[in-house]
Amino acid sequence: MRQVLFCITRFLIGCICLNGQSFLGYNSSLYAGVNAASYNPATVADNVYSTDILAAGLSFSVANDYVGLERAGFLYKRIRYAQVHYRENDRKKSAFGRAEILFPGIMVSRENSGWAVDAKFRNYFNMEGVDEVLAHAFITGFRDPADYISGQFAKHIGVTQLSWLELGAAFARTWPMEVGNYLSVGVRPKLLLGLSAGYIFVNTTGYQILNDSTMVISEGQASYAHSDNFIFAPSYDPDFRLRFNPGLGADLGFVYEYRPADLQPKDPKDESRCGYNKRKVYKYRLAVSILDMGMIRFKKGKYSSGHTLSASQWNIKHQPFDSTAPGDLYRNFGLHETGKNAGEIFWMRTPLTFNAYYDYLIRDHYFINVQTFAALYKRSSDAKKVNELTRISITGRWENEKFGVWLPVSYTRMRTLSLGFGFRIGPLIIGTDDILNLAIGRKAAYNQDFYLDLKFPFTSVCKARANKKEKKAPLIDKCTDLNDNEGESVE
Repeated sequence: MRQVLFCITRFLIGCICLNGQSFLGYNSSLYAGVNAASYNPATVADNVYSTDILAAGLSFSVANDYVGLERAGFLYKRIRYAQVHYRENDRKKSAFGRAEILFPGIMVSRENSGWAVDAKFRNYFNMEGVDEVLAHAFITGFRDPADYISGQFAKHIGVTQLSWLELGAAFARTWPMEVGNYLSVGVRPKLLLGLSAGYIFVNTTGYQILNDSTMVISEGQASYAHSDNFIFAPSYDPDFRLRFNPGLGADLGFVYEYRPADLQPKDPKDESRCGYNKRKVYKYRLAVSILDMGMIRFKKGKYSSGHTLSASQWNIKHQPFDSTAPGDLYRNFGLHETGKNAGEIFWMRTPLTFNAYYDYLIRDHYFINVQTFAALYKRSSDAKKVNELTRISITGRWENEKFGVWLPVSYTRMRTLSLGFGFRIGPLIIGTDDILNLAIGRKAAYNQDFYLDLKFPFTSVCKARANKKEKKAPLIDKCTDLNDNEGESVE
């Protein structure tokens, strides 16, 4: 069983290594602009920015609920045993990885409507259902005698990976309702271009680890596949060939705001600044969205199959795909035969997610935000999908046009409580969901997240118009003076 997971999982995890809920605390900000369109497309209508330009951005997130690593372990290639921490319990173990690269995008917003166009690369990896004995054996290389115990039973193990390019176009409109009440609705259809995908599902399988080189596998069910743009060498090292696999998706969002009259500016000279809209101040905002409703079509590659495992004793250390391997695996991998399902069509679902938050204005520039970001999927199933990391968070935020800072406290499905930190200085946005992992050397880190963004409110057109007005003004004054003088001479 170790090598079944190893061969395909090797390239699934490798997709994450090639690239180093994202933007936590910033995605619900008033000044998130075009970034917020990916989390709730309704925010592009009546936005604080009249036009927002995204130059580039990136984010990554990794998490698991079993192995924690101290900060020093990230900085050196050789990890000492004392730097590794284990959560010992009877729960199934999970791992999550996500990487995104944001390409240039633009948002244009007016009082009652708005639109945005953006593009990004996205990659997700999920591993679920691994029991503690098997997880520990993989990490220690099957060398720990504590793992040589009586037979174990794996009800469901699932490993999935999906990467794609996403081209999105958001449209939104705002409707005033009763006095002080506003409702915005937005949709973001998107074209999905799949780059790679793969999955492994193992169900109702018994196993026992006898020693560091031998495993006994009882009957069970296994299925695995990878997209056909991965070509494997005899050593099972993957070679990637660029190929775009078509798919469609959509995001849907709603935003309700309460904007009482007593919060609005009383100074009549308060006018819109260049690059910003003059919008009313809300006391609180409630936003709800359904994200990543989509599917991508792939073809199965060479090593794609499904079969029933028969009871056998397997040498997993030396030549794992020789005649000691279970028969079906040996015929598919060891003899380099094409998998019986190669060439078939399979669909991968994007990470369907429910996102909701409540944003409350405490006083000028000070906000408190409560957010839930929940993955929508059925556990312990062979559904071909990737999923988000479910998270709830409470964020304190201070912001104005030029600066912003936020401190999110969050708790994830991996049972990790984190304190994050992020800031915005002009066009630059930087943040992480757990600043303590970086600040405390002896803290065991089970997760880490980082994001970076560079963006600009568009102001050049406004400035050009202002310059033209300034140049014309003296000419008008001169003409007026001339007419006045001529009138005096006639008299």
